Amino acid sequence: MDGRTTVVHWKSLLDTEMVSSPLSLPRASYVQAASRTYDVPNNQLPLPCRKGDKIVVTIPEEEYVVGLNM
Repeated sequence: MDGRTTVVHWKSLLDTEMVSSPLSLPRASYVQAASRTYDVPNNQLPLPCRKGDKIVVTIPEEEYVVGLNM
């Protein structure tokens, strides 16, 4: 990677603690949620690889499940 910062829209890719009770937080509209961005250094992102003619990124199951529960 070249040291640039990448903007990531998925909170599950950040090294943050989970909120204990997400139901107690006010719900954001889709526009508000989709417009949030997070600066993540490229060295914290998984490396893409090529499978056939497609570029893929492997997401560990544990992180995938965390993202589903957000």
